[in-house]
Amino acid sequence: MVFENVWATPACTTTRGSIITGQHGVNSGITYVPAKLDSSSTTLQSYIKTLSGGSVYQTAVFGKWHLGGGNPDETHPNDSGVDHFAGNISNLTDYYNWSLTENGETTQSSLYHTTQITDLAIDWIAQQNGNNTPWFTLVGVFSTPYAAAFTA
Repeated sequence: MVFENVWATPACTTTRGSIITGQHGVNSGITYVPAKLDSSSTTLQSYIKTLSGGSVYQTAVFGKWHLGGGNPDETHPNDSGVDHFAGNISNLTDYYNWSLTENGETTQSSLYHTTQITDLAIDWIAQQNGNNTPWFTLVGVFSTPYAAAFTA
């Protein structure tokens, strides 16, 4: 997929909220940093599953989440419709010593953040392809940018 016309808001959380819900902040509730995405919101991941025509798409988000509010729950991405999450729940202060959360379990990582997130995404995609499973993932290693990948 190529997005040729993309609009962003001036903050990472509000932009991320718009990307994952398809709504402006006034409609998604993500109007400030650090806002909390209501886990009952329809996310891109949960929406894709309704369109799968009987196929169950596996979904993942890799990288910065920062949609869990000021006191984020480590399972918030999974509670919001994401099958697999690996990344940081909130902002990083050190790209070489950071908290890696994978499906609600947090460990410390000393690998460079961008490298580890990219490797985790590549491994997950290879696993889905090996299982012949349709998948959708978002990868965002910096404050706002996301790359979407999709296979049918």
